[in-house]
Amino acid sequence: MIYFIHEDEYIILLKHWIEKSDFLKAGQVIPGSYAEELLGRIYDCLITHLTNIVDEYQKYYFEEYPDLASFLFWKYNIDEETVASIINDLKPGNYVGHGLLYSGGNYNIGQFIMEESNLEMAKRIMQELE
Repeated sequence: MIYFIHEDEYIILLKHWIEKSDFLKAGQVIPGSYAEELLGRIYDCLITHLTNIVDEYQKYYFEEYPDLASFLFWKYNIDEETVASIINDLKPGNYVGHGLLYSGGNYNIGQFIMEESNLEMAKRIMQELE
């Protein structure tokens, strides 16, 4: 599940961490092809540079915020409805990451991902791996 919280900022909720090789395999791309390179760049943009929110909260902010919901609301400036949805969908062992579309330094791939069909493809691959 991907929650876009600001124009180029998102929270991603995964049942577990997804390895790049598994992402590429689920994408059914031919090794060495342009499709493999492109899907690898999509993975790098969406997943590689994520900050683990649960770890961040537990290591650095546990005493400052009474719970994860407050942390999401105040630290990441996420509206209450989205915070409630994230907390409601969160299960023990899930990976919750915060990402920026352009954190990998590639503005073009961030724009490419935001096209509806490409975003849906990435979501479909992540769902297959859960």
